[in-house]
Amino acid sequence: TFLDDPKGWELAMEDIGLALRLDDAPTYYDTRGAILMKMGRLQEALRDFSIAATQSNGVPEHLLHRVEVLRKLGREDEAERDLKRLKELEAEKKEMQTIRLEQ
Repeated sequence: TFLDDPKGWELAMEDIGLALRLDDAPTYYDTRGAILMKMGRLQEALRDFSIAATQSNGVPEHLLHRVEVLRKLGREDEAERDLKRLKELEAEKKEMQTIRLEQ
């Protein structure tokens, strides 16, 4: 993938920057965060993963990416808080599925 090629990171950053100017979708922030993390720009990656997680109202992949960068930054307490939120989201999802099945 483009994330495996350091030569492509700057080009990918340009492309995702353009996409974000057109539409500030959470997925674009998540993608830019992944590129930034590969580039070692962890604080910027955390910012983008946080935006993605907030805007998407806790999409599991966005929270998982934020956990990953928080751990790289040595911020275990915050990472654990996000993991707890992930478990809560999973429980809510299962509960909603159960309710649908009962209807």
